[in-house]
Amino acid sequence: MTIEKYVEDVYYKECNEVKDMTIKELIVLSNKYKTDSIYLTKNKYPVFMFEHIDFLDVLLSNELDVNVLEYIKKHPKKINVLNYDTNIIDAYYYMRSNNLKKVAVIKNNELIGEVNFKMISARIADIVIKDPLTGVYNEKYFEVLIEEYKDFDKPLGIIYIDIKNTGVIEGLYGREKVNEILKAIADKLKNLLRDIDFIFRNDFRFKIITFSPLDVTEKIINRIRKSLDNFEIDGIKIAYSLSFSHIPELESNVLLALDDLERNLID
Repeated sequence: MTIEKYVEDVYYKECNEVKDMTIKELIVLSNKYKTDSIYLTKNKYPVFMFEHIDFLDVLLSNELDVNVLEYIKKHPKKINVLNYDTNIIDAYYYMRSNNLKKVAVIKNNELIGEVNFKMISARIADIVIKDPLTGVYNEKYFEVLIEEYKDFDKPLGIIYIDIKNTGVIEGLYGREKVNEILKAIADKLKNLLRDIDFIFRNDFRFKIITFSPLDVTEKIINRIRKSLDNFEIDGIKIAYSLSFSHIPELESNVLLALDDLERNLID
């Protein structure tokens, strides 16, 4: 996964376009286009970037009437650049280690925009806790929430849903059909649950955590059964098994609940 899809547009001018401009005129240009920063480029490659802090320094140093190119010669600045095909994790570590809030992005040695650290960090967080196939949470995050539950003072409902006959379906229709089914079931579960509930996938099993009383957990289960009992894709009937447990109504602690879930999957 590269940073290309996370590139944001920027405003830039070629150096030869601003060679007769003063810093004051550049500030006017910035205000006109309502941009936080202006990149200067040579042959579209970024060589300098003006931010609001630079314009503030200009005001304080009384350099408003200084020529733009003269100013950047007098105040050289390193421009951090990443190539568009940089892996998002590599970009994250580069920006973090250099304490960078944003970085210019180039493609074929030409400026195409910039990425900001806040967005990259958010995407990294998604990669760590999300299942890339379905977009629901992954098993690692399920384990984190289960481990953290000991510090919660809330009722906990846990539901396991095993999708059956995936080996047969893969043999007849291929792995892509299995993936299509898993994505469709994930989408269906998302629509059945509330924003405050959590869905996870581990291979052919979906897990659900809901911090709700037993009666609410049972309503969720009934909705799931009603939706999945007659669910099919392209004429393929989707078989499943479901098991659930609840703390403190059905079990006294998480470990006992997880043991019950494994034992009591309903065929």
